Amino acid sequence: MRKYFFYFSLVLILTLGCSNRNETSLAEETSKEEIGASDNYHEHPLHDYFEDCIQTIIKSETIDDKYILLNETTPLYHCYESLEPILPDSVWVDYTQHQSPVMRYYAFQALKKRNYNKISDIKMRLLQDTTRVTYRSGCSEIGILRICDLIN
Repeated sequence: MRKYFFYFSLVLILTLGCSNRNETSLAEETSKEEIGASDNYHEHPLHDYFEDCIQTIIKSETIDDKYILLNETTPLYHCYESLEPILPDSVWVDYTQHQSPVMRYYAFQALKKRNYNKISDIKMRLLQDTTRVTYRSGCSEIGILRICDLIN
């Protein structure tokens, strides 16, 4: 009986935890204009918070997808999600050449999401990037992958 309860509980947790969420974050609900994205983002009232987020991404050795395990957004992904609508394209373009492979990945994702007009040039460069990082997505840690394997 305990064995069945255990399996039932495990299936229930995985089913509820790995389902897609329809919630949107503040960053997704608010337009760039409302938040104040511009080339002068340094003047934004939350500038210090954004700088902390930038440092969090730079120092990370792991790339997190939006939801990990029980549909939880990790602090790392939350930082990316907070920065994505705020930082101007020019900053994201610079970050695609950053020393941190995690920052390069998130910068590419931000520009791709915005349909940046020169994304194909950046993509071609990053497809040559063989730096290895840990990648976590959904209900499992996928493992150590190269940046070029994550660019699509």
